Amino acid sequence: MADYLSVAAKLVLNVHDLNNEGSVGQSLDIRQIRMVDENGSPLPEMPAVSGRMMKHWHLAHMLTQELTKGAEAKLCDQCEVWEPERKPQDENNGIKACVICDTHGFLCTDKPGFTAIAEVSDNDLFLKREASEDKPEERIEVIACPHKEFDENCPTCALRNLQDKKVKVTGEFSEEEGVKSIKVSFIQSGRGKAKIEKGISPKGLSLRRASCVNFSWLLPVLGQSDQGEMLVPQAKQVIHSRVAPAAGSDEEKSSQMIFYKSYASGIYAFVAYIDLGRIGKPLRGEGITNHEEIERRQKLAVQSLLPIVTGAFGASQSHALPHARCLGLLAALSTAERPVPNLISPIYSKGFEESIALLKALGDGVSWWTFGEGLEDAKGNVQEVFDEILEKL
Repeated sequence: MADYLSVAAKLVLNVHDLNNEGSVGQSLDIRQIRMVDENGSPLPEMPAVSGRMMKHWHLAHMLTQELTKGAEAKLCDQCEVWEPERKPQDENNGIKACVICDTHGFLCTDKPGFTAIAEVSDNDLFLKREASEDKPEERIEVIACPHKEFDENCPTCALRNLQDKKVKVTGEFSEEEGVKSIKVSFIQSGRGKAKIEKGISPKGLSLRRASCVNFSWLLPVLGQSDQGEMLVPQAKQVIHSRVAPAAGSDEEKSSQMIFYKSYASGIYAFVAYIDLGRIGKPLRGEGITNHEEIERRQKLAVQSLLPIVTGAFGASQSHALPHARCLGLLAALSTAERPVPNLISPIYSKGFEESIALLKALGDGVSWWTFGEGLEDAKGNVQEVFDEILEKL
């Protein structure tokens, strides 16, 4: 079973707007980055695309494909509505519930808590957690206070004043004699904040799952043309105008809003890495035990690389989809016993050749495929490479 996939690709991109730096007045500039050549000599600033942008579009292609499954899609509430702030309750459940949280990871720094209604029954005090579609109603006992008279500094006593009111509770759970209890640290009522502390504040919940997918920046290739000139991507600022809407005065109707936007063209390359063996597997807990589901998610992650290799990524796709062509592709698939290192980036003149030599040296346990003129054992097109990768999984 394959555990690691490493990909290196080189593309020619004409007239793209893949990563905007920001706007100043009426100008929107494309992102520029500083690089050095293969000898370490500084180069002028050149257009580039961040790894965050590349990773975002891989996530977007995964999400788009998963949404086609309709009710059977494995997505959490946040990912289903394209919300980047993913907050699963824990890594194990987060992996099981959502393909995106599983593959692209998450970071949650919330304090543990829930919404409930304070409920008094005789001398007992409970928090009645609200029921939801996936969770039944739950009554949670509050750890009793030792005194009989009301004490304004006691959170348990204070809860009695919130009888039948909705409260947001933050605290630490404990199990005592088989009963789930909570040590209340503070309560926030619906009519405003009423902070009530007892002992230490609850520990912050810091849950993190590292991404199984990693991208480099998309950078201009280092090299020279046949005429000996440095291959530096060119950027051009173009004038756009936005005509005023039909409603308004005659002067407003004839007015235009002028703004300037940069576009670039050049030959670029990137490397990407997918830790396929970690998909469906948390650091703690059993994770996904269904082998078919794990294989489905692995294939989904691999398939979502194909649009990236063919140039379907970046900003302004509605009106500046780049004229893209894949010039070269190298993909390597390996097992845990023989992990494949990150491939040498094709921004370097001998990147592909040096990577192939490295893969050959690794021997058995590593399979690799190529596409592109002059590359060893090259396939007829990019799709053939991905078809053979998917067949190997």
